[in-house]
Amino acid sequence: MERDNSSESGARRISWGGLLTISLLLVLLIALIAAAGRYIYGQHARRQQIQQRQETNAELGLPRDFPSDVVPLYPEAELLATERDSAVSTDDEAMDKWYVHAESDLDKDTVYNYYHERMLAAGMRQTQYVSIPTGYGSDYADEDYVIEFIIERRPDSDRLQLEITVYRVRD
Repeated sequence: MERDNSSESGARRISWGGLLTISLLLVLLIALIAAAGRYIYGQHARRQQIQQRQETNAELGLPRDFPSDVVPLYPEAELLATERDSAVSTDDEAMDKWYVHAESDLDKDTVYNYYHERMLAAGMRQTQYVSIPTGYGSDYADEDYVIEFIIERRPDSDRLQLEITVYRVRD
């Protein structure tokens, strides 16, 4: 008669199924830890970007929360006025609203093309375009923003006037 000595020595045999289950659980645990690390790092990087944008906006005289990553102030424009307000969309959604008035010595076509190319590159659709002898009016939109530009050289001013109104759906 044969005896099973494994129970006497206290050693247990682990099945291949058990090893596979433990291995898969370890892989999942490592993947979860890596994902959590990426998420935390991404949140930290995002907070740094927001803080840097707020500091840059404050230096330029823009409202701290102005979305200058989407609509930067034209580099050679001189800021005249800003306004921060609330608005309501036609769908009764709460919106943030920013108004920026600046002026520049540059040509109206140069400033228009700068913003036009930038808005299209950001995935915005041009929803309105008006060309008059003194300048341009144009609107751009996507699912989060509506941005209105008035770029014109007015008869009462030697400088180009730039008015930007940004509407953003609140989160």
